[in-house]
Amino acid sequence: MTVLAATLASLLAFGVQDHVSYLWMLSYVSAHGESYAANHSVNGLLQRLLFNGENLGWREDTYPPFNAWVSAGTAAASAAFVLACLFWRTGGRARATAADFMLAILHLRPGVTVAWEHHYGILLPCYAVLLPTLARRPVFGRLTLPGLAASYMVASNYWVSRAGSPRRG
Repeated sequence: MTVLAATLASLLAFGVQDHVSYLWMLSYVSAHGESYAANHSVNGLLQRLLFNGENLGWREDTYPPFNAWVSAGTAAASAAFVLACLFWRTGGRARATAADFMLAILHLRPGVTVAWEHHYGILLPCYAVLLPTLARRPVFGRLTLPGLAASYMVASNYWVSRAGSPRRG
């Protein structure tokens, strides 16, 4: 009911044409992808490996040309991530846990066409769920919690090369 009410309100506020245009844009982006360096998906990696499009600067009106290799690689990676989420079980449990759900969400991000930094905002809740789970069951022994902390430090910071940037002050 809530989705229906929100959809009707959106249609009234913006009109049908804006929604149709948005669907066209989603289709276009899913076919072309994004080569810009902030795209942390398999698609972005493949685009950059093939030098297909602008890698260092982002322009809202420019996308890389369609590339069949990138499209096939993205589809294969997406299928692999989905299959891993569906069929990978640890410890023979029949029921999934909150940690399994968070790992599935995290696994599915790189399989989409575009995954910029803000699309990984799910990481903080993932770490919040994984911390008590890994504290109870340290899968890497004494290195489990320090490894988790180190991975959080790497994942939660924006790492930019300062080489070539203008000096301040």
